[in-house]
Amino acid sequence: MRKIIVAFDGLNFSETALQYAIYLSEKQPSVLVGVFLNELYYLPQPGLMFPDVPIWAKEDEEFTAEHQKIEQQFASICEQAGVSFRIHNDLQDNVLQSLIEETRFADLLIISSERFYINFFEDILNDALKTTLERAECPVLVVPETMTPFDNIVLTYQNHPSSVYAIKQFSYVMPALTNLPAHLVNVTNSNSDTNLPEQDRLTEWAVKHFSNLNINQLHGKNIEKTLVEWVASITNPIIVMGSFSRSMISQLFKESLASNIISQHKIPVFIAHK
Repeated sequence: MRKIIVAFDGLNFSETALQYAIYLSEKQPSVLVGVFLNELYYLPQPGLMFPDVPIWAKEDEEFTAEHQKIEQQFASICEQAGVSFRIHNDLQDNVLQSLIEETRFADLLIISSERFYINFFEDILNDALKTTLERAECPVLVVPETMTPFDNIVLTYQNHPSSVYAIKQFSYVMPALTNLPAHLVNVTNSNSDTNLPEQDRLTEWAVKHFSNLNINQLHGKNIEKTLVEWVASITNPIIVMGSFSRSMISQLFKESLASNIISQHKIPVFIAHK
């Protein structure tokens, strides 16, 4: 049995993130832990008319009542789905640090790319998401606000230890998904490269864990754009990335991406790093 954390920013309850957790729990027995980052709503935020004067996001009583409803909703959905669950709402002081400490004792963290820290300004949101991705002590699954079962796995590989580590972690944490078509993909700006780096040794290991493995060597001057455009041709994928791909992570959810591929086709991303 695996332990899956679903993190919620205060009152910004992402039912879709929970549905992804339930979906994975149905594939393999798991206990779902709802972690509610309550204290975020007690942080001062700049006022709209007076930017230098902080305002409070919620009054204590109002927040408590609404928060209890959110917890009840979480519990009700889990009970209806017949999955084991826990609720952790006693995080103190630095809530991000508390979340990181929670991940130390978990197999997977799920957060919504659209609902996580939605009340904060974009630069704060980006910093919070980046901090969570970089410091989490278990793999992180970042999901959009539309629940779609996975049909394909995209295993990004850049001949870097972190990308191999991420692929391994995915196979260990989500073994029930490894029978899906898995696309091992490398992108290079050199047309002379026809094989993946270390392809023989990599595939020797990978075929033991992914029963339907495909090898894809892509060529393009802009590596990130080439990958994103190729991923758009894959049906309902989940992308697996290592820490080498942090710059790609930010682009995957950025509305201003020139091709708008990802903004039109939001994609779940599994991130793991040592």
